[in-house]
Amino acid sequence: MRFLYVLAGLSIFTVGPLARGDAHIERLNPDGMSQPSGYRHVVTAEGGKLVFLSGQAGLRADGSMPESLGEQAELTYQNIGVALSAIGASASDVLRITVYIVGLGQGTDPIPVYAAQGKFFPADAKPASTILGVSGLALPGLLVEVDVIAMISDD
Repeated sequence: MRFLYVLAGLSIFTVGPLARGDAHIERLNPDGMSQPSGYRHVVTAEGGKLVFLSGQAGLRADGSMPESLGEQAELTYQNIGVALSAIGASASDVLRITVYIVGLGQGTDPIPVYAAQGKFFPADAKPASTILGVSGLALPGLLVEVDVIAMISDD
């Protein structure tokens, strides 16, 4: 509980808007820390319903997948958009993402994933984010997977 009170004290550094309804989301990069453009160091949320998306990947509805990392990344974020839309949410409701990239740190260029992510999230609604390199994902050929935590209003 003390941690939440500390974060509330940092709200003067808020850089993102509030979510709709009763859900209240604040996003910030506190002074004294690096100031990344693609994510926020701290995201707080209260007054809503938490939503957890299973890891989303670049799979088409028929189960096929593009071959390139860039195409898979674009499709991954499209799939996240479809899943969020199904519950009345959008990219602005996302609090945190974890991105898994096959071969990251072993020669894979992550720029296509960063580009797809940058297009998906509004500039004022960047989530907290962790990016991990992995040796493989659930299906052969998958190159990127993203899991999502979002918050929507309780109604």
